[in-house]
Amino acid sequence: MHKKKYGVLLWFLLMVLFPVRVDASHHGLTVDQQKEKLESYNEFYQAAFSGKEETTDFGMYKIPGLYSAKTLSLETDDLSESRTMTPQGIALTEKYILISAYSHDHKNHSVIYMLDRQTHQYLKTVVLPGKPHLGGITYDPKHQRVWVTTGGLFAGLSSIDLKELEDYRMQAGQVVSYHQQISLKEVSHASAVTYTSGVLVVGYFTLDEYGRMATYRLDNQGELTIDSHEKVSSFDQG
Repeated sequence: MHKKKYGVLLWFLLMVLFPVRVDASHHGLTVDQQKEKLESYNEFYQAAFSGKEETTDFGMYKIPGLYSAKTLSLETDDLSESRTMTPQGIALTEKYILISAYSHDHKNHSVIYMLDRQTHQYLKTVVLPGKPHLGGITYDPKHQRVWVTTGGLFAGLSSIDLKELEDYRMQAGQVVSYHQQISLKEVSHASAVTYTSGVLVVGYFTLDEYGRMATYRLDNQGELTIDSHEKVSSFDQG
């Protein structure tokens, strides 16, 4: 698990350092090009390639859409091309890697990229309603449901059934449907979210003060209600 996460982060670093002009489904440097670029950075080179010859793509995953990504225009809801799509969060399901992203110029809908965990191939882009920042994304395996951080004036969370993501096909005017949307009162905004043992942990950070974190227990249907709020805690300086 940790190796896969490091692999994703390494691809992200490489895509930022060495961007190329390619489509979301055919993106990034080849493995040989990666090796050439990293040869002068011995620690990165060893972390990326040493002892991983037998694994698919040396255990790494390419992040789609860093140069150009298909989505929908916020103004017209027609198919659009975004050159400012910014990756935000990563979540793992049994079969997929999910990467959330938002359009930095705020002209296009936010998206989730789906990648195959076994083959490392890009599968599709799922378009979400509106332009949430999508700072966090996580997966509830018990109920096969994905949670993302959303919200406007207030912090918010939204859930999407995994089957909804699997069935989605991009076309004009078509966005994925949320299973649940809820506003949070315990945190001013939601920067990140993760799932553990039936609980959602939501946190935010700010440049002016310590960040805060709230935990919420899901009910037997995998849904969240304000009454299920458990506690709020502040991060200390440590």
